[in-house]
Amino acid sequence: MNCAFNNGSGTWDNNGGANWNFNVTANSTPQAPPTPLGFNVTAGSASQINVSWMASPNATGYIVSRDGLAVATNTATSYADSNVSSNFTYCYQVVATNSIGNSASTAAQCVTLQAPIAPAGLLATAVSTNQINVTWPASAGAGGYVVDRDSSPLAATAGTNFVDTGLAADSQHCYTVTATNNVGGSPATAADSQVGRSGRTLNNRPDPSSQLPRARQGAASPARSLAPGAGGQGQVEPGAAVCHPSGGSGASRVADRSHGR
Repeated sequence: MNCAFNNGSGTWDNNGGANWNFNVTANSTPQAPPTPLGFNVTAGSASQINVSWMASPNATGYIVSRDGLAVATNTATSYADSNVSSNFTYCYQVVATNSIGNSASTAAQCVTLQAPIAPAGLLATAVSTNQINVTWPASAGAGGYVVDRDSSPLAATAGTNFVDTGLAADSQHCYTVTATNNVGGSPATAADSQVGRSGRTLNNRPDPSSQLPRARQGAASPARSLAPGAGGQGQVEPGAAVCHPSGGSGASRVADRSHGR
């Protein structure tokens, strides 16, 4: 819309004789912004939860609520909540605001600050004299896994298997797997832990290691021995160490603290 202004006596105002121009939107009514889209809540660490969302049209700010109470008001489209503790569940919502009012709230999203559970069913299989394949089922809440061999970190992987190659012929190795996420790692029994009584060979004959004392009280997951012959395999409890010869004949045994006696 163009408007012409003067001072009432024919003299133009200080716009230099030019018309004043205004943008007018027909039939528009100021409104509160719509609900933000793309709302997402993730665990950033054992002491932080990250909340994010997409910008909402006409919004001038946002209110973040945790468990029904407002915890932040800002103009950004993200919020890092560090006033949290591990092993607790927190639920978040966001509303967009402007001078007219607030949007409807996003649906609540909840996250628990908890490390994943230990992988169950760890399995090691000797496929040749210098290769051992290690597999395990997916662990709830895991973002990845760390494979240890003989109590030393060997590999980090997002999958549920690892192929260990280049081993010395007829050598014995012990494996553990730890599940990890942004909060932390699951329990895992060290490869040189004491071993429970429940060890058995693949053909279900009692393994000599089953006569060893039970694992120390309070250990995260009691280990079971794996004592097949060459090329055999065994399955253990969550987090337990699996020891396996890479080839040769005779039954394997669970490694003692010297890993070689």
